[in-house]
Amino acid sequence: MQKPDNITFLSPYKVCQHLDRLKCWMARESVSPITASFDMTLLCSHHCPHCPYRKITIKESFAKWSNIKKALTNLSNVGIRGVLFTGGGEPLENPFTLRAIEFSRSLNMETAIITNGYHLEPQISSVLLRNCQWIRISIDSATPSIYRLMHGTPVGIFDKILNNIRILVERKKIYRSTTTLGISMLTTQHNLSEMEAFVHLGGELGIDYCQFRPPQNPSREDKVAHKKSLAENIEICSSYSNGSMRVIASIDKYNKLMNREQRNSNCFAPHFVIMVGADGNTYLCPHQRYKKKYCTGSILENDWFQRRNRLLNATIRMVGNGDCPFLCKYDQLNKLLTTLDIKPEHLNFI
Repeated sequence: MQKPDNITFLSPYKVCQHLDRLKCWMARESVSPITASFDMTLLCSHHCPHCPYRKITIKESFAKWSNIKKALTNLSNVGIRGVLFTGGGEPLENPFTLRAIEFSRSLNMETAIITNGYHLEPQISSVLLRNCQWIRISIDSATPSIYRLMHGTPVGIFDKILNNIRILVERKKIYRSTTTLGISMLTTQHNLSEMEAFVHLGGELGIDYCQFRPPQNPSREDKVAHKKSLAENIEICSSYSNGSMRVIASIDKYNKLMNREQRNSNCFAPHFVIMVGADGNTYLCPHQRYKKKYCTGSILENDWFQRRNRLLNATIRMVGNGDCPFLCKYDQLNKLLTTLDIKPEHLNFI
């Protein structure tokens, strides 16, 4: 299977650019995490059938600006370098999200957002382009009919999203923004046949990249469909990568899906990544948010980070059990960290 342009985009070796944090971890010292994933809300106007958060009910903490400000300040104080505003729900459903992004930048934390694109009106797009390192819009299809199936939305929403993206791309040119713009497709049995058309759509829209991702817990039907046509589709899509638009795919995950690779038994990623839920609690990993046994306490408490570190090593052993998805976001990072955790023989002979 030809590999799309993943060398810098999805590389687990990014952690090696943070040698100060990596050295602390290898020395078994307390690590200041690098990235925070931040759920602003669980509200969403879309009804994606594959979304695991549709039926979760929580008391949301970030309906108040004071709580958002405190949470982001606490993240900055422990050395977070990048904040990803994501879901959960649709982050732009929270009226404070733009303010939160601007505030994060004022604290010298880089920002990014994953959105369904529904709220990308011109004024909102302008704020995002001034403050975000990257923006990814989840489209998951190349046609209105498959979009409705994947997102559970009424007729006409697909065209609205595409128009919003066109405006976003145009404003990027006007502002000479360096923000990276991308669209993503979660590949399932329903939309695999649209992969090539999806790349053509990306080229038409003028975005910087198209990304393909497999479902975290693919159904039997999804696995059969991927084995039947994925390799050919990836090869075709990869040929469209050029200087203006890249094709990105989670090849390692796809290989695992196709070849039934064994899951990595160690999970070290939570030392480098913090998950902040819309309930104000921190969790060991994005896949485990809103599960009580993976909660490490409220980020709104003054001693939240000390409490998290006390619980981290004790709780980390629970990760890797049956709760983990078949395809974990941090599989490749954990493989790398597992290798670094083993002291090699004859260290000074490379």
